[in-house]
Amino acid sequence: MLRHVLESTLLIATALFAFQPVLANAQDEVAELRLNSRVERELAPGQTHEFRIALRSDQYVFATVEQPGIDVVVRIHDPEGEVVDEIDGPGVGGMEIVTLVSGTAGDYRIEILPFDPEAEPGEYAITILRLEPVAKTMSG
Repeated sequence: MLRHVLESTLLIATALFAFQPVLANAQDEVAELRLNSRVERELAPGQTHEFRIALRSDQYVFATVEQPGIDVVVRIHDPEGEVVDEIDGPGVGGMEIVTLVSGTAGDYRIEILPFDPEAEPGEYAITILRLEPVAKTMSG
């Protein structure tokens, strides 16, 4: 009886260990950003959080990344995966200002990673505040 319990326990432990990477990766899915939706997360050293935003050609995006608990770097990738901007302004307690004018339609990816690879885990929040067609006039 004891041998059967030990074998069952070992089998369950082995199965859990085998599926651990799948469970860990599920937390790292790319979240979609939407207008006026605030996304709060905790970021740890060595992590990169990814978000996507679907844009039409010639759209203007204005977003903020509040960093009350960790200094972050924001990278923006175009639909082809090329880095089109990297933002790193004020440190912990400040706010990163993100602006983008889409050159082509498609899914743009926004990465958020710690400025200091050895920083303590901390919280940040990203919010898309404006998402609109590019202005056609100087006053716009």
